[in-house]
Amino acid sequence: MAGRPSNKDQRQLEVMKAYVSAVAKYGLDGTTLEIIAKTAGLSRSLIRHHLGNKAEMSEMLTSHVLGEFDEGASQLFTYLPEKGGLETLVEFMTTPNESSDPELILAFAALTMKCGNDPKLAEKIRSSIERFENALCQIIKTEYPENDKASIEAVSNGLVSIYFNVASLESLSFSKNFYQRSRLAMEKLVDSLNKTQ
Repeated sequence: MAGRPSNKDQRQLEVMKAYVSAVAKYGLDGTTLEIIAKTAGLSRSLIRHHLGNKAEMSEMLTSHVLGEFDEGASQLFTYLPEKGGLETLVEFMTTPNESSDPELILAFAALTMKCGNDPKLAEKIRSSIERFENALCQIIKTEYPENDKASIEAVSNGLVSIYFNVASLESLSFSKNFYQRSRLAMEKLVDSLNKTQ
């Protein structure tokens, strides 16, 4: 007789979301099993069962956060129109929306803060950001093929930097003007490409 289907994957996702939420609020050092358990509405022992020891917890959080970031970037680039993709991307990157997750960005920032003591983590995060930047360079190169590599990389870096700033500050509920200024800054970077053609 077959048993009921396991809800392990669903429970694991719930636990990871609670972990990300706790890290976003309390940072890596301030997040305890008790806080994760309270956030998830589960027992401490069940959280320990899903997350393991401290080293396993850290590895799972890193994999989850970077995996979500990589997947989101990949999906975004997949759905951009062939022409005007950069304009669409700039709008998306500077518009608060329901699909963005400020807690994920804050957890990403918390992991980044830990990199000074963890070279392996630094390499993972650096690689993730470089993949994002490289994908953005491809979009820019497609739309502005006459520009040199250095200009394309500089604009890509600027766009990524502004994006992380905007996303990490989303929980502060800035006025619409903040996002408009961020978008204008991105548009000025893109316009610098037009001038070199």
